[in-house]
Amino acid sequence: MISQIAKKKYLAEILVLVGILITISSAVMFYFEPYFYFGFLSGLVISIIGKSIYNSVRRNIKEDIVPQLYREHLGSNLYRQSEGFSQSEVYSSHLLKMHERFISEDLISGEIFNRKYKMSEIFLYDTLPNSKKPISSIVFSGLFIQVNLESRLPDSVYVIPKGSEQFDYLPLKNKRATSNALIDQTFDVYSRDKNGVNKLFETPFSESLTEVNKRYKKLFVAVKKHATYIAIDSRKEVFTIRMFRPLNKQFLDDLTNEIEAIKTIICSLVTNMS
Repeated sequence: MISQIAKKKYLAEILVLVGILITISSAVMFYFEPYFYFGFLSGLVISIIGKSIYNSVRRNIKEDIVPQLYREHLGSNLYRQSEGFSQSEVYSSHLLKMHERFISEDLISGEIFNRKYKMSEIFLYDTLPNSKKPISSIVFSGLFIQVNLESRLPDSVYVIPKGSEQFDYLPLKNKRATSNALIDQTFDVYSRDKNGVNKLFETPFSESLTEVNKRYKKLFVAVKKHATYIAIDSRKEVFTIRMFRPLNKQFLDDLTNEIEAIKTIICSLVTNMS
């Protein structure tokens, strides 16, 4: 299936490129010969046809292929392309600090390990300092997941990539060492309660974090009383393809790996809190 879509995308890219070349060359030659006006129009038509085919491929990927992959692996039963998390939902998790601009889209929801979850892409932007014109700089781009998984810990625990500036909810005095040296080397752990941290990292949760972190270096987890939140700053649009970039089985493999990473973390927490 993906090979057929890739061929269709390749055709679209050729048509767009050929159309652009014809349009540009005809525009130049029009100066010498007015009949090249028809070549100019032909180039535009070819480009439009190519772009139309490409948009069809994007819709097919975004509305059919990717959601089906998530349904198979995560049991999602609802996909709303134009919806996502609200700012308050994301920022009330206290996992990521507030930024100037917030976008969330491609909402997926369902049940995993008998727990309800919601997941979508989020994009966070700030304005670059010392620039003559306001330029937005992306500071987070990836998946944000909320799982209705209640915690038995005395207080919330926040697991942040080492040295990350994305977390500002708790002060340094609430930074905790864990019983796992590898965790302490790769993450900063915050909580108001030391005993809860020790309890959490004596479980398979430590192993799952370490395993997932090998692939995703910017991994954030908040284990709270009412829910668990996971954020993966992969710096890519998970549900979107780009023109003139490869589309092959690796595209689906990358998505599958991200899904399995999420499941690994959630499974370890479900086992611990059941």
